Amino acid sequence: MSAPPRRVVTTPGWWRATLRTRPLLGLIGRWSMPLTGGGSSLVLGGCAELAAETRPDDQAMSALDEQRQDGWNIGGEDRPLVFPGAQTLDAAGGVRWRAVLPTLASHLAPADPRWAPYYNPTLFQALEAPRNAALAAVIRPISTPEMTTAAQRGEALLSLLADGDRCKRDVAVVLDLPGPEAIAVAAMLSPCLDPVFVFANWPHPLGVVPAHLTLGAALFELPTFEQQRSLRPATAAPVFVLDRNRLAPYVDDAGTFDNRYFANLPPAGALRAAGIAHVLYVTPDDRVGREVDGLDDDLAALDHGGLDVQVLALSDFSETPMPGWPDIPSVGSPSPLVGTTGPRFYFGGSPGTHGCFWRWYGWADGGVPRAGSPAAGLPPAPVAARVHFHPAPRSSFPAAAHATVGWGTGRGAMLGHASSGRSGSLGRASTGMSG
Repeated sequence: MSAPPRRVVTTPGWWRATLRTRPLLGLIGRWSMPLTGGGSSLVLGGCAELAAETRPDDQAMSALDEQRQDGWNIGGEDRPLVFPGAQTLDAAGGVRWRAVLPTLASHLAPADPRWAPYYNPTLFQALEAPRNAALAAVIRPISTPEMTTAAQRGEALLSLLADGDRCKRDVAVVLDLPGPEAIAVAAMLSPCLDPVFVFANWPHPLGVVPAHLTLGAALFELPTFEQQRSLRPATAAPVFVLDRNRLAPYVDDAGTFDNRYFANLPPAGALRAAGIAHVLYVTPDDRVGREVDGLDDDLAALDHGGLDVQVLALSDFSETPMPGWPDIPSVGSPSPLVGTTGPRFYFGGSPGTHGCFWRWYGWADGGVPRAGSPAAGLPPAPVAARVHFHPAPRSSFPAAAHATVGWGTGRGAMLGHASSGRSGSLGRASTGMSG
């Protein structure tokens, strides 16, 4: 299979001009809300508390701790990592990614200090650990067809967030997509939004979570993130970038390394202090009926904290009109798009429905595109549930009912340890910046 077409990272002149001439605003100070756990740990809550309650042995070593002590591929030293879509060059056609490996975490940190407490660089730090030279030697950028399609859909979302020649600053985005696709969409949104990566594990050849693919995607998109970092508004809204595979289904298995983990989102007060009024929770497709396990409480807390939380299926951006959506004439044209060449995606598959996005989501203001038909007043049935979404805490945690929540007996057998007790990273609360 031939590699997907390489993107040109440079942005068009209209975009560079508006960013360079826009006056810089003062940075809002760091969050006033204290962080629990000391240092830069995240506020514990929801499933993080559940994880702490279900941990049977405080002396047992977490998966990440074990990797840090004995090496990233402990127990799987004879198993290679496989990189579908492996590339030798990054998105800009260069090899600078090789030189950046030892300092990748700092290169991908949020540009705005406001978001630093919520950045989890653990995955990127895997390349910095002295014992992980073998990982740095085999890691490769990846670019897959799935990433290319995700990027094209992210480009369409960017056109909505780029409200004319300025970026909307009251909408935060949460990308809950498979890791490589989340990276690709975040790269396309980076002219408007400050990426905040939340990846709390290390790769492993036998890992439940294929974290090495997320790492490879980040290396491929590194030039995009670095270039847009200096061009976007200084007080850009955040996009929180999650790996939906972090809680992949798992059955205790002596041949599998449990590198799953929980993710957390900032509290409502922190987002409101930055001027955020809306949170757009992005899932892969319309088969996702509600938020993934582990984010229920966080999203409900944001909603109850005064933020309007809505769901967007990335698959709602299409090359062709979506079945069941109204035929709405286009009035004017959507904002200019940035980035990839190839098929042009629209919300609902047409310029007319694309222009109805903000109206249907109830976040319209004077600066959004105008709908071209009275039919634009009501969202189509296929998208109505997402438009009228309201998160609620989940009374039970399904992952805990069907797996060991990071604990069991299989790991000791796989690693040849005398002790039993599977110490998955799922048994840890996720943290912010770590050393």
